[in-house]
Amino acid sequence: LTETWGVTYWDYTDGTSDVYFRQLSEEGVPVDDAKLITRAPGDAFGAAMVWTGTEYGLVWQDRRDGVWEIYFNRLTPDGEKLGPDRRVTFAADWSINPTLIWTGVEYVVAWQDWRHRVSAPDNFEVYFTFLDREGLEIGDDIRLTRDPDNSEAPSLALNAVDGEIGIAFVDGRTGNEQIWFAIVDGAGTTLVEPFRISDTRTDAFSVEVAWADGAYLLAWQEETEAGDFDVMGARIERPGVRVDGPTVIAGGEAWARRPRMLVNGDEVLIGYSDDRSGVYDIYAALYDTRFGRLGDDIVVTRGPVDSVYG
Repeated sequence: LTETWGVTYWDYTDGTSDVYFRQLSEEGVPVDDAKLITRAPGDAFGAAMVWTGTEYGLVWQDRRDGVWEIYFNRLTPDGEKLGPDRRVTFAADWSINPTLIWTGVEYVVAWQDWRHRVSAPDNFEVYFTFLDREGLEIGDDIRLTRDPDNSEAPSLALNAVDGEIGIAFVDGRTGNEQIWFAIVDGAGTTLVEPFRISDTRTDAFSVEVAWADGAYLLAWQEETEAGDFDVMGARIERPGVRVDGPTVIAGGEAWARRPRMLVNGDEVLIGYSDDRSGVYDIYAALYDTRFGRLGDDIVVTRGPVDSVYG
């Protein structure tokens, strides 16, 4: 097991956007210089990354071929590539906002796709696919959503007990952006059709899903009727029955945005940005799997300008 962390980010250092990797110590201190992951001409944004137990798998959006497509590669713990970049998507038009998980034997990659815009202008749909250990696609792309409005920004979580995958995403079919959720099996067959989680007359977006304590946990950003933003949460048990939530995780008098979750047994660390100090800083707090708070906020960043993406 590695005793270091790996992080990815995109940066405009060379005039175009590229994806970088950096190795950190257990304490979060950089071990060496950042490594450039994307070397082809054209912008690249991302990347989503997962640890398999021996190496990292990562996906990002890249327009080296003229339009935005999803690419994949594997990295050693110190960020060295284990092979050539592999293009995952080949359909006409944009494929963006990728995410991935590792099941123990293969990768699952999900993204939003614009291949249908000829018949439905400006309509993104959520797709997903399976990749083997080397990043080669197993079967065809699988379409999850089929509504005329946008379906976008998916997030994945593995229920390893039942071999199922939860997919949360943002969808506009009700007239504004809301959080929706579906469950598929290990072959990609839909077990629970997409259903709505958020319940607001305003917009909800930036959703994250995780599996813990026998349930799917969702966290997202939601606009209040007063025009503020809160971080909300919900707990869903198979086969898609909401047990807890939606409930306010963070916000109130401050604007809270863009949650991220990290599960450790029966505890969940939730990070988010919050403007209580006058600018956006990154905060984190520990919760149980029903979103009961277990401690005080941890201030991660404190600076004169905004820190938004956790």
